[in-house]
Amino acid sequence: MKKCLHLVLLAGLAMAIALAAPYTASARAESQEPKNISITIQVKNKNMEEVFTEIAAKTGLSFHYDKSDLNLRKKINLNCVKLPLEEVLAQLTEQTGLKFTRKNNKIIVNLEPPATGATAVSAKAGEEARADKEIRGKVKDANGNPLPGVTVVIKGTNKGTQTDGKGDFTLSANAGDVLVIRFLGFTAQEVTVGSGEVYDVVLQENTRSLNEIVVTALGVQRKAKELTYATQQLNNDDLSRVKDANVINSLTGKAAGVTISRSASGLGGTARVIMRGNKSTRENQPLYVIDGVPMANFSPSQPANAYGQSGDIQSGAGRDGGDGISNINPDDIESINILKGASAAAQYGSQAANGVIVISTKRGRAGRMRIDYSSDYTMEKVMLLPELQFRYGQSVDPGSGKPLSSSWGAKTNAPDHVKGFFNTGGTWTNGLSVSGGNEIAQSYFSYSNTSSKGVMPTSRFNRHTFNFRETLKLLNDKLSLDANITFVKQDARNRPVSGLYFNPLTSVYMFPRGLNFQQYKDQYEVFSVKRNMMTQNWWNINTDLDQPGEEILANPYWILNRNVRDEERYRGMASLAIKYQLLSWLSVQARGNFDRSYDEYEMRINASTHLSQAARNGRYTLEKI
Repeated sequence: MKKCLHLVLLAGLAMAIALAAPYTASARAESQEPKNISITIQVKNKNMEEVFTEIAAKTGLSFHYDKSDLNLRKKINLNCVKLPLEEVLAQLTEQTGLKFTRKNNKIIVNLEPPATGATAVSAKAGEEARADKEIRGKVKDANGNPLPGVTVVIKGTNKGTQTDGKGDFTLSANAGDVLVIRFLGFTAQEVTVGSGEVYDVVLQENTRSLNEIVVTALGVQRKAKELTYATQQLNNDDLSRVKDANVINSLTGKAAGVTISRSASGLGGTARVIMRGNKSTRENQPLYVIDGVPMANFSPSQPANAYGQSGDIQSGAGRDGGDGISNINPDDIESINILKGASAAAQYGSQAANGVIVISTKRGRAGRMRIDYSSDYTMEKVMLLPELQFRYGQSVDPGSGKPLSSSWGAKTNAPDHVKGFFNTGGTWTNGLSVSGGNEIAQSYFSYSNTSSKGVMPTSRFNRHTFNFRETLKLLNDKLSLDANITFVKQDARNRPVSGLYFNPLTSVYMFPRGLNFQQYKDQYEVFSVKRNMMTQNWWNINTDLDQPGEEILANPYWILNRNVRDEERYRGMASLAIKYQLLSWLSVQARGNFDRSYDEYEMRINASTHLSQAARNGRYTLEKI
């Protein structure tokens, strides 16, 4: 509790600083991007490229243009004091003859007014295709050369693939699905799946995208065209279109050369990320950097032996406590830059040998107060089950006549009890953010809640995330302060486990065919006269008859309701960045962060559980990290 109190005090201090800072905002909230950003910029005989950079720094917007088309050394004179951004851009148009078009958080620069609409690529019309068919195709450039590594994703989902070395791809899709084809340096295209099975696409080169500003090592902003290594940037729309409790899972199929393996432990589980193949026999995970500061991507517990048990809990259930990056709220992320190769991550040393994922979070913007609210609901069902037989009943030992746990006995017509064991899972993700400020101080506050019920009975997950960020510019914009504080509270019950012990799936799959599974579901415990208490009820477990059962098999509903596993996590993260502009070309910056988590794992095992897992009167485990 003392640790939580410290975190609350830090949050209160940050809030007090924010309220003390000069701050003006309109009470009106808009759901769209505010269009009345006002800036102050006074330059004389300054290169156009330097003016673009200064406007981008003051507004948080980025300029996109083809460097070969513009005279970036053209001298610009501006004397704008608290003028709307549109008027500043209009003055630039008068001096340069260029067209500036604002789209979301980008300012697109053209020699001529941008053409309306886009080249549409559609599949051949025809009769509507049947669901879940396999489609294939080839992706080429304008010269007819195949493009390997192109990302092909079904719009609005995480389902996708990549083209092989010959530019070919195969994917299962439904009629009406929209395929989004993306590749670095080319304009993304969309193809609607119809009745055909072959979809060949020609991507057009997009030279303007190569001038996009990306965040590289130590938070330095560079133009993508000037980099000597591979990088890929994803914005918030790519991450929040279909939300996941672990934001890294949202990168699946969207980043070339990046393989993401989702954990089987349910919502909030660990994600394994491999960039361009394994490089070590030990650790291949990349380094995560949030707002310029490396983050320790720890996990409190992982399966450690052949039984799926954790090394830090003797004879405990093999569990995945989730990694550190899973605590980041997807709605708080502005962009993600994936740096590949040794040269990309050289400034971070050996810890970045497997690549770097640079995360830039949102901050307040000057202008009207903005309130955003989002709500998502996701349903999930078990997609694939092992092939099981229900034609043969329970086996019997030919010598003793004792019933066995296997099912290779006489022919029968047993019902399928496995499908009915799983539920339809559901996840609610709700988020609220408030941002605004003036040219001196900008504030950003967000709250998100994730609530989930898994496909396993009694399995649930809840998480609350609070985030506050304040940015200040003082001493005629020479001194910049950037403070951020995040608090996370999450709890989970009965996350799916690995291994044999405490795993209800082992007993579900191996339940003898021909017996009444529903009976043991309704009565997973019965009263024992011998022990004067409720004890486990299973086909080969009976306390009064001294039938202990087998060590790896137990009533699955007894495991879920009487061998309960609860997890809690409290985590506080705070960071502070101070930057002072000594000269127009020289600045000094210092960063620091605080990251503290408190994890608690509790397991309660009732009496009558097999003696290989607990003592005669049960077992209680409490672990605090």
